[in-house]
Amino acid sequence: MKNKKILKSIIIILILIEGISLYLLYRPNNNKELLENVKAKEVLKNSEHSLAIKVQDENTYEYEDAGTNTEWPSPTTHYYYGTSCVDETGQDLGNTKQIVEFDDTTNTATITTKKTVYCTIYFAYKKDALDLMKKTTTDSNLLKKKDTNDKLIRYIGTYSQIKNNYICFGTSNISTCTSDKDKYMYRIIGIQEQDDDLVELKANQLKIIKATPVKESSSVKAIAWATNFSSDIDWDNASNTVRPYLNTTFLSTIDTAWKGIISNPKWYIGDDKQATSTTGITNEKKKQTTGNYQVGLMYASDYYNSWSYGSNTNSWLHIIRGTSSSSTYSSQYEWTMTRYGRDGYYYLAWNVYTGGTLDHDIVDLTRAVRPVFYLSSNIKLSGEGTETSPFIITTKSNN
Repeated sequence: MKNKKILKSIIIILILIEGISLYLLYRPNNNKELLENVKAKEVLKNSEHSLAIKVQDENTYEYEDAGTNTEWPSPTTHYYYGTSCVDETGQDLGNTKQIVEFDDTTNTATITTKKTVYCTIYFAYKKDALDLMKKTTTDSNLLKKKDTNDKLIRYIGTYSQIKNNYICFGTSNISTCTSDKDKYMYRIIGIQEQDDDLVELKANQLKIIKATPVKESSSVKAIAWATNFSSDIDWDNASNTVRPYLNTTFLSTIDTAWKGIISNPKWYIGDDKQATSTTGITNEKKKQTTGNYQVGLMYASDYYNSWSYGSNTNSWLHIIRGTSSSSTYSSQYEWTMTRYGRDGYYYLAWNVYTGGTLDHDIVDLTRAVRPVFYLSSNIKLSGEGTETSPFIITTKSNN
């Protein structure tokens, strides 16, 4: 009898131990335990629940259960870039769209689950382009006006110095951008310091260049600057080859929403026989296009002023040394938008040689092209500007 009581007591103790173990293993953890390394958090209890926001700092926000009053960060000031969720046991729930859908144009959420889950909503603080460019540039000498006649604050340095001016265009998804750099990756040449009425540009407009040359069927597109080397063909002329290609064929590859934030200015097209000197900008500005065009090329002065020391063989703007895929473009010459003018019987335009020097060649030779355009003046950015974490355009407006 006594042994039966002892056995019964042992069984009861074992059951209690098992029960306590199961409770400890599966008990609901609080938010701090589940997300102790996450600064922003959100509690979703059911589809009728909404959330309140408490600002923690400029980059992260803490969400708390708040009945029916929800205050999300304004899409004007903050950029949504992701959600991750766990259940009560701390297990990653994977596809967050089955739990909460987020509209990043209005910064509103639709809760699609009635389970108790814990989600991290990530936001970045949107900054004016110049503010963020300065913040991510450690040396002020690498981002400045180089020439008194210039209205552009430029990135100036070697390919090893300028590594923080990458920007995605055509997508706001970093993964999409970095996995298809030929389509989406650009670099910032500079930003307008002030209005330039002659070419209809406003202060704070970014000037960006495609990081890699235009390709067709996976091969670099080689195109002549003009059809005839003996005729006076400027950028407006119908026989100019590059302009219609850039503003029709290339432009058609860009989605309408993104095309809408590309400015439509005039461009400087003064002939310049001194592009490798400080007078280059002055010569270029002696003439403007009569028409307005969304897409152009870099000026010879853009390339010349991209480095502080005259010779530009190590400039960040050189497509061979300035890209992580340099071997792909080792044989590419690249046109600029600037014409040299007439030299005897021939008309010439400036191009960049494979060695990185700026020189002039006959206009009917074929060269690689990298499209250049200006963005609207009131876009906002997020990101670090590196090749792996490029700037993202978080506000798109064509004002």
